[in-house]
Amino acid sequence: MFAGRRQVLNQHIINHLTFGTLFAYLDAHLANTHQITEHPAMNLNTAIADKLTKGHSPYVARLADRFAKSADTGVMEINDLSWHLIEEVFGFAAEAEAQLMEQEERIDHLEELCTTDELTRLSNRRGLEAFLDKAISRARRHGNRGIVGFFDLDWFKDINDRLGHKAGDLALAHVGGILAENIRGCDLAARSGGDEFVVVLDSAVPDMGIKRLETIASLINKTVFKYEGVPVRIHVSLGIATFSASSKPADVLAEADQAMYANKDGRKKNSTKLAY
Repeated sequence: MFAGRRQVLNQHIINHLTFGTLFAYLDAHLANTHQITEHPAMNLNTAIADKLTKGHSPYVARLADRFAKSADTGVMEINDLSWHLIEEVFGFAAEAEAQLMEQEERIDHLEELCTTDELTRLSNRRGLEAFLDKAISRARRHGNRGIVGFFDLDWFKDINDRLGHKAGDLALAHVGGILAENIRGCDLAARSGGDEFVVVLDSAVPDMGIKRLETIASLINKTVFKYEGVPVRIHVSLGIATFSASSKPADVLAEADQAMYANKDGRKKNSTKLAY
């Protein structure tokens, strides 16, 4: 008998989490129990209190609470068979909820892997585009502006050629660390590919945002680290573009990229080209 009920109840929980349906099912079962006898040293109120103090999930706690409320007008004593059924329902619900939470955690982890650069732990191109699209949507709703900074490492090929790719990886990770440490929680730093990085300042005043990006570039350009005893200098070229309600993500990134190349081509390492 319980095998069939287990399959039905588990299907309800896993597929729909329809605890209201389960409650109605159990309530009907209890109502149809003609011979109600007290479970040894246990009644429904005591059982529910016990369940709620054992750290079950919110869904299970909510189900238990509904049973408790049904007994507010008096003690609802149940027989062994009904108690066993209730025990199983709580067990099935807790097990199903644990499985769902585990699956959600796995999905979150996979989504993070899909949008995270493995080397620098910054967002990758996919994560950058998604964030910028949302930032422009917020600008459209609230009338704000934002800023995109495009950073490109200078002489990066020389580092790889002279010292090897491990040194190049350390240089990229170092730049990623500086970017992550110097932006707000509402902003985004991303490695868009190769030796290129992008910072998105969400809801930023243009003058202040530009100054912030130039300060970050200055911090990077002062960086010198040693790789196997050899001093390695890191230098970047920076291009900046602003965005507003009417902007398109691809256009903003292209403008910042073009401004960066104008900066690099002109060898104006201490100044910044700005695209509007």
